[in-house]
Amino acid sequence: MKIWLTYTLRTAVTFIMAVLLATSCSQDNFDEPIAEGETAIVSFNSTIEYQTETRAWDASNVDKLYFELYLDDKIIERLEFDVVDGNVNNFQIELLKNMTYTAVFWAQKEGCSAYTFTNLNNISINYDSATCSDFAEVGEKDAFHAACTFTVNTTTINEGVDVRLTRPFALVTVGVNPSNFTSGTTSSIILNKVATSFNAVTGTASNGDVKTLNFAPDGTTTVPGKSQTMLAMAYILPLKNSATDITIRKTVGSQTEEKTLTINKIEANKRYNILSAE
Repeated sequence: MKIWLTYTLRTAVTFIMAVLLATSCSQDNFDEPIAEGETAIVSFNSTIEYQTETRAWDASNVDKLYFELYLDDKIIERLEFDVVDGNVNNFQIELLKNMTYTAVFWAQKEGCSAYTFTNLNNISINYDSATCSDFAEVGEKDAFHAACTFTVNTTTINEGVDVRLTRPFALVTVGVNPSNFTSGTTSSIILNKVATSFNAVTGTASNGDVKTLNFAPDGTTTVPGKSQTMLAMAYILPLKNSATDITIRKTVGSQTEEKTLTINKIEANKRYNILSAE
């Protein structure tokens, strides 16, 4: 499923982005020669792509998109766009023909304290701010990104380019059978080997760390799509090619139970349900 975005350009600009999110999205074949030094107007559309069958929210909390344009690894433009009711106006910018640029996108709820950055090549993740006792608010920590290197050529000028933003995060949910939930229960997820920084230019996560995320379940929220009572929920940024140890801790009064699971590969844009067998 997709949310179509219509971007409202806040600042007058002299560049145009033509971006396609893909493993390799450069447009290398020219249909006809282009004179050096000429400029052209290129348009594009953007979408936020999400999966309701594996995710808990539909990206409706996102209301701000941050953009950076790179040339030869140097930032030459920074822009911000409003996302209004999940929609944004398509826009156009002027760029030099034959030049190759990298455009980077990061979408989130404006003012969300879970993510801080000066440049999009170094986004810090504050896991304490990425969780909360009110599970409905966890959706406000949702974020999406896209990055693409592209060349301004005849194809991009004539056709424009589509941009698809996806989640770099996985969502972990922990549930217990309602009969085993007691008022006053507290819980936590202890994550070993999760990333604390994200480079939106390269799409890589780094700085693995151990994080303990504490929750105070309300006893009424259920795991999305399941009948179990929610104990904990959090977005996490997985490290590539690294197993993640997840320890679930449940405390009722003076009694504490713990169980550790090792997940060999946590993938972005997926939800992982850890459910009680009892």
